[in-house]
Amino acid sequence: FHAMPPSRDFYLMIKPPPSELSEITRHKQVLGIEDGYDPARLHITVDPLGSEKEWPDPRIDWLNAILTRFLADPFYIEFDRIEENTLRGGGEALRAMRAFRRSLIRHLARSGLILPTRRFNPHVTLAYGQDSDHRVTIDPIGWTVDEIILIRSGDGRHVPFGRWSLIQRQPNLPLF
Repeated sequence: FHAMPPSRDFYLMIKPPPSELSEITRHKQVLGIEDGYDPARLHITVDPLGSEKEWPDPRIDWLNAILTRFLADPFYIEFDRIEENTLRGGGEALRAMRAFRRSLIRHLARSGLILPTRRFNPHVTLAYGQDSDHRVTIDPIGWTVDEIILIRSGDGRHVPFGRWSLIQRQPNLPLF
């Protein structure tokens, strides 16, 4: 009997900054949502890219070149409730996130990377393998997303393979 090697998969992700991570962790503790999941691994999956086997180094380099040419402004996201084991937001708070992802998917497709169509419901999973019936409204947790990260996930770790900054292209002009 041979054990299957652990799966290692690539994802495009957004990670909360440290101050929001501590707030998310506090909510997990208050609600008793504990699974030993390293808070540094909390994230929003923008898109799964597939198994490590599908992404040899030359293909990673190709993706790096594609994402280096992707232009997008930073945007604000906000979550205001916990449902089961996920941090969720609604409506306006995630509209910019959905627009960002649509723009990214179009850019990837124009560059030759067609991702399978999937329903996108931005959230942060707080615990894996633990059932919960939590449904609570919380004070909003939000931040300005200013980068996307290519992560290889496996062996209980997230290994960054690339980071791309989102850069404000239009200046914020004063109203008066």
